[in-house]
Amino acid sequence: MAKYPRNEPLQGDTDGVNRTFYTSLSWRPGTLQVFNDGLAITPDDDDGWTEPAPRTIVLNEAPLSGQRITARYTPV
Repeated sequence: MAKYPRNEPLQGDTDGVNRTFYTSLSWRPGTLQVFNDGLAITPDDDDGWTEPAPRTIVLNEAPLSGQRITARYTPV
């Protein structure tokens, strides 16, 4: 498996209700960055996120329908 940064759309519905999204691979600690329509979201923002399990990201606020949630990370 290549150890270079990966950019990908997250798996999960953007419907104004769903807050849980998934990456295709696990990431190295400290490398995950999350974006909503290209704008960075940091974990400590009001609209931030948590990492409750491998490959899982839970946003503090559900993205609206049509918004694009992506991540950049270095795979394990």
